[in-house]
Amino acid sequence: MKKPILDSIRVIDLSNYPSASQAAWFLAESGADVIKIEAPDSKRQRSAPIYSVFNRSKHSVVLDIFTDEDRATLNRLLSSADILIHDFTPSQTTLLSLGSFSLKQSHPNLIVCSITGMPIGHPLQEMPPIDALVMAQAGLLKFHDAFHRHGPAYQRFPLGSQCSAYLATAAIIAQLHLREQGGQIDHVHTSLLQGAMVVLLMLDSKPEHTTAGFTLAPSSFNPLVQCQDGEWLHIMSPAEVAPLVKAEIDKLDQSTIDQGRKDNPSFNAHLPLFPLYKEIFKKRPSDVWLKDLWNSDVAVDKAATYGSLYFDQQSRINRYVIEVEDAIWGRTWQPGSPLTTTPPPQFRWPCRSSGADTESVLAQINEKSFPTASHPKSSPLQG
Repeated sequence: MKKPILDSIRVIDLSNYPSASQAAWFLAESGADVIKIEAPDSKRQRSAPIYSVFNRSKHSVVLDIFTDEDRATLNRLLSSADILIHDFTPSQTTLLSLGSFSLKQSHPNLIVCSITGMPIGHPLQEMPPIDALVMAQAGLLKFHDAFHRHGPAYQRFPLGSQCSAYLATAAIIAQLHLREQGGQIDHVHTSLLQGAMVVLLMLDSKPEHTTAGFTLAPSSFNPLVQCQDGEWLHIMSPAEVAPLVKAEIDKLDQSTIDQGRKDNPSFNAHLPLFPLYKEIFKKRPSDVWLKDLWNSDVAVDKAATYGSLYFDQQSRINRYVIEVEDAIWGRTWQPGSPLTTTPPPQFRWPCRSSGADTESVLAQINEKSFPTASHPKSSPLQG
């Protein structure tokens, strides 16, 4: 049996927010030995169920790195590590001597990855990596506009955190590969803003020079309609080709149809009569509409209930979701690792209780049985 792609790679995880924590989780279930450093009082963080997902398959060590003694212990841990992941702001990294210059002097072979809220060098670089703050400040909450009501926009998806976790993971893997080839490694940095922009650049564009017909739809457009039974349908191709929909449109006078076309934004040209759908679809239950639309080869499906994916049989068979017996939450269904590698990532153990591995890990360091990193220790990434 092949070893995991990151076998023998050691990671020190100093994350306090979801993005960096998630990146370290990706590495842990790809075989890396990840040591999660927690503050003495991590009760608030652990109260969120997602903590048990992003911090499973890791060791837990409690250190107060704002004290000289524990910072010295952290320094010894870094001497044995290949990778450091953290989400401190620039001023915090300076205070803790975790900046790029300091670490290059003390640990020249250490790959350091930081994930901030805004990019380093941005006027708001001290903003913590919290999605709602970053998205609001950047004007990106407009992409979460409510589609059926007026009022404030609520964040429906932590876009910045999710995407920056993948950016960080890709950058770390690239640095490991570079080191394996004998190249000069460097520190890597990303931010929630940069993560969000990866997706948003595909959805919204305002080019300086454009030609007629070149538009990209803002994601604030949601081709969703609610049916008589309260179910929502996601429609991606013209529905008026279906007999029942066409019959309802034929009942409308021409001025109403023309107004519907006029109200339709230019970026939604592929659904020219969409503004009319909202009232039409309220007249019948979703199953009736789906049968009519599918028989007419319309691209449409129900908008699944939040969380229903966890109970989908195919999701479980393919291990997109896995069963985990968590010490706090009991029997749970959690996301599987989203990475695809050969050999595949593996769940290792549930989230450890706070400080469960402090004694054993520190004993190894004090006894000098924790090997000092010599690079490369192995040849990872062969999968």
